Amino acid sequence: MVCISHEEGTMKFESLSNALTFAAEKEDASYRLYTSFRDLVQNETARQLLEKLAAQELNHKELLKNALTTGHIDFVWGKKEISEIDFGDYTSGNTAGPGSTPQDILQCAVKMAQEAHDLYADLLANYADTDLEPLLMRLAREELQHMAIVEDQYERHIAQWL
Repeated sequence: MVCISHEEGTMKFESLSNALTFAAEKEDASYRLYTSFRDLVQNETARQLLEKLAAQELNHKELLKNALTTGHIDFVWGKKEISEIDFGDYTSGNTAGPGSTPQDILQCAVKMAQEAHDLYADLLANYADTDLEPLLMRLAREELQHMAIVEDQYERHIAQWL
């Protein structure tokens, strides 16, 4: 984990680079969750939706990695030093594995999307009016969309998927 401290309910990041690396790791975890669930479902429509969500998470990871490698973040200054900000806890410990039920997996996906959204919203609060604002706004918006899609599918189709 790339945070400076992690106490129950809060996290602190040592640098913006560490925060974005943490975010990229969370995007990768979401990608892996969607692809593993995709491989379990039998409904082709559900499989396509999960593939689409997985691809978007992979794209999020690439966008974050690009922001890290271009060097632009070295010249982005927030309203506060990032190490002084108490961020929310984005590590719920909510995981899904081989023995998880479809409901467990979808609940985990919703929680992961909510945590990602909250992280991007918190970063945006500090880095509004910087070169990172468009990226953070996009990521926050798309995570809300993921959450809505997964919640909708959970409510409408869970019985058909397996």
